[in-house]
Amino acid sequence: MECSFLLSGRKNSNNDALSSFDIQGEISYELPKGFSLTGGMEILSGTSQLSTSANESKSFEPFYGTNHIFNGYIDYFYVGNHLNTVGLQDYYIKSQWLKSKIIYGIGYHFFSAAAEVEDINNPGTAASNFFGSELDITVSYNLAKFVAIQAGYAQFFATQSLEFIKGVPGGSDETNNWAYVMFIFRPGTDWPRVGLKF
Repeated sequence: MECSFLLSGRKNSNNDALSSFDIQGEISYELPKGFSLTGGMEILSGTSQLSTSANESKSFEPFYGTNHIFNGYIDYFYVGNHLNTVGLQDYYIKSQWLKSKIIYGIGYHFFSAAAEVEDINNPGTAASNFFGSELDITVSYNLAKFVAIQAGYAQFFATQSLEFIKGVPGGSDETNNWAYVMFIFRPGTDWPRVGLKF
């Protein structure tokens, strides 16, 4: 079991008054025969697009991008374009299976805004807070000591609310996916430390 809480205040990068938080927690359970199961959530506070006080922000701002570590492998959130947004709620479940020299991983995320999203088609009204969901799959194989290969695939199922936030009309009708193959050489590290953290 793991839990963390961050609170920020004072001023953001735009010199607005800032009152924000990030809370995260997860529970993992080891199952027989190399299986593990993890369930968790993360909430990053956000600023409403409908009822916002001037010069005030409730949007949590990570100092650096959180590429791949949190919020899915596709990195739609908190990589470069996260300032003064509606925040994020990420509820997820992950499973991993370690069998001999192979690790299989699968995860599913449900994403929604933490504050009100404005419906661009009907200004002044709220859209659904649900951004969509993401499926992440990985397979890692230990070739030799310190050497491994990993492959992964991620598919995002977007909603119109994500279009509004990202400014991409029709984006939810497009295929949103990403795949990779990675060769890993890490002297001094033992299996199963390979590739992306799952």
